[in-house]
Amino acid sequence: MARSPEQLKAVRDRARERLLDAALTCFAERGYASTTSRDIAAAAGVSLGLAYRYFRSKDEMMATLVNDALAEVRRDVADSAGADRDPVEALIKSAFATVRANPRFWRLFHQLRVHPSGSPDVDRIIRRAAQAARKRIDQLLLARTGEVADGRGAALFAAIDGSAQHYLLDPKNFPIDAVAAELAQRFRTPRAIPTDPPGTPRRRK
Repeated sequence: MARSPEQLKAVRDRARERLLDAALTCFAERGYASTTSRDIAAAAGVSLGLAYRYFRSKDEMMATLVNDALAEVRRDVADSAGADRDPVEALIKSAFATVRANPRFWRLFHQLRVHPSGSPDVDRIIRRAAQAARKRIDQLLLARTGEVADGRGAALFAAIDGSAQHYLLDPKNFPIDAVAAELAQRFRTPRAIPTDPPGTPRRRK
């Protein structure tokens, strides 16, 4: 019996997910530079030709892993941020929840930030992902307070980033929930009382 379009899509989705999971495993175990598309296809249990139907290269697989992880963070932040909740607190807790849910990816992500892959495309993706996270923090602080973040945004980014790395190095002994609560308390932002026309940022003195 011929498969329905929904069944065919489900088969394709499963094959795609197997390839991404295999790519993450191979990158983590062998190192990005030492892993080939053939290695990933073999680990996923599919032919190299089938792998190329989904991804043109291992660089594209890495780009997909990064983009999927960042999209998950954005969804979590959007879901957890309510009208009466500080969006910065939501960002902190959602970022840590994502790290806990997918430690293999985030270990690889931090590893490639410290030791570039050698692929210009992948290194650019990793660098831009970190820059996007930093920019998102600045945007949240500006929207909440009406002030340009200056060093506050950089400090918050460094605190989240460094805490995540410490957790990934020693997840059993690093109190990530307590750290999240502490950061949320320290960086909680009051709502701005507008004194300037909407959209006019006020720089901290």
